[in-house]
Amino acid sequence: MSINATRTLDLRGDLPLPIFLRPREVEAIFGISEGALANLRWAKQGPRFFRKPGGRSIFYRCRDVEAWLSSNPVQTGDSMEGDMKERPRNELFT
Repeated sequence: MSINATRTLDLRGDLPLPIFLRPREVEAIFGISEGALANLRWAKQGPRFFRKPGGRSIFYRCRDVEAWLSSNPVQTGDSMEGDMKERPRNELFT
């Protein structure tokens, strides 16, 4: 990897993560495929990315990928607010 400044720890343990990641590194660390990242870039969605000046190389800031993943959590029954948990199940769908 050409850019090797570190910022935080890898989700898998004690491996330091670089500040900038290439799409294949985003796939390896976060599980978002290179193809999905390309589609998100084309659709102007997904994590913010950077293009190397005068080149075609794409880079993602690790913190931008983390922020994007954290920005849209899936709401589950266990994560809902208290008023929804207190209502009987048959009232949730009326």
